[in-house]
Amino acid sequence: MTEHLRERVVAYADLLTDDIGQIQQLLAQVRELAESQEPARVHMLAERLTAAHL
Repeated sequence: MTEHLRERVVAYADLLTDDIGQIQQLLAQVRELAESQEPARVHMLAERLTAAHL
């Protein structure tokens, strides 16, 4: 594999890793939303999740 191609593959893998991290954060917030009984927390999490960009 050429150095240029290797760098592009590594950059792509880094992007996927970042995306997975963001998805894991969103999933944690969804779980918290489902389990929360505190109205202010539910409202804050719902706002965050509706504004999230995947």
